[in-house]
Amino acid sequence: MVRSPFDVSDDEDDPFSDRNYSRLVNRTEEAKNVPVSGRSRHAPSKAYPPVPNVNEVAKESAYNSTTSSIPESRQRGALYNTFFGGRERGWPYFTYFVSLIQVVVFIYELVKMGIYTKTVFQTKPYFNPMLGPSSYVQINVGARYLPCMTTITGYTDNEQLEWPCPNSTSTSTDVCSLEELCGMGVGFSDGTPRQWWRLFTSIFIHAGFIHIIFNLLLQVALGSKVERYIGLLRYAFIYVAAGMGGSILGANFLPAGMASSGASGALCGACVAMNLILLIYNNNIDHYDPRLKGRAGRKLFVMMLVGSVVEVIVIFVLGLLPGIDNFAHIGGFVIGIVLGTVLLDSPSFVYEQDGQTRKPLIFFTWIFVRVVCLALTIAYFALLSKNFADKGAEASDSCKWCKYINCLPVNGWCELGDLSATSS
Repeated sequence: MVRSPFDVSDDEDDPFSDRNYSRLVNRTEEAKNVPVSGRSRHAPSKAYPPVPNVNEVAKESAYNSTTSSIPESRQRGALYNTFFGGRERGWPYFTYFVSLIQVVVFIYELVKMGIYTKTVFQTKPYFNPMLGPSSYVQINVGARYLPCMTTITGYTDNEQLEWPCPNSTSTSTDVCSLEELCGMGVGFSDGTPRQWWRLFTSIFIHAGFIHIIFNLLLQVALGSKVERYIGLLRYAFIYVAAGMGGSILGANFLPAGMASSGASGALCGACVAMNLILLIYNNNIDHYDPRLKGRAGRKLFVMMLVGSVVEVIVIFVLGLLPGIDNFAHIGGFVIGIVLGTVLLDSPSFVYEQDGQTRKPLIFFTWIFVRVVCLALTIAYFALLSKNFADKGAEASDSCKWCKYINCLPVNGWCELGDLSATSS
């Protein structure tokens, strides 16, 4: 029988037959490993592995490298990581909260300065280089000022003595009582100044725009990273303790006539000291960004370590200039170091290369170091508090040479801040 060239053939040798078309389609889809129901009865002759998605592999690799850099004990829930550390992103809640308080207090200072003198910048009787309110306004809202905190023989017990007013712009306007200068409503119930809380309130007061801007930059840029890494609870505790540690040291040895304000002590402890400790402990820059690895990350680590040491030296050298409370810097830094040693996770050199197995001798030695640091912290606050409570403005007599930590003996810098007044 002769077939017509127009007849449709079912022969599988015919490349144009429907059967071969179905088979070709089936083989193509087998290669894709995507079964299609109803198109062919033939089962796939070979199973092909799925082709991995390059983007998903990259994301998974980055995630694994990130989580592996954080100890397993810290790979917990979001709430746990917020309070105890281990986060890379998210809000540093305490840093933002304390920054907000400082900004609000500074606005309050400017408002009071505007009400008292019709300007927010002090220009009389001297110019405030920090571009802000007068030291009298700062004292009135809670700066650390010894005559408001303790008895000073011949000054605080002399009712005829004239003190500057919050609105004073010249010596002729120094006609207020000490209680009017100090303000805050309480602390003078029996005529004796006892506003000891200025050790704490001074942390939130700033001398001007330059002062608060630089402090906030350091606090937000570096403090936020430290808080996320070590956790809100430890960071907040060290921040407040370092601020108080700087204040109590300054109260003991700063000249009685010098007002002090600012979060410098807290920042030296919670930011500068913590940053240096984490660099040394971890031997890396994980608290900046755990994804920075390899040779480039190592070079960056060395640069940051050297830069942090230089930063500490610069802060202490600048603290020798007039008008800067170097005792707050030193006290805050010291408390940050000892409390960081007590509260932070053990450093990398305590463990073997696997990061989990402890070296017994080094581990127990480190426990002893922590106990010593805790004892030193308690002794620091106890002895300085007792010295100030017993001697008041004469507490600096306990260490005659300590004043040179805060000044250079040139041009009478070490005599600046001594009290002097006239009776009416």
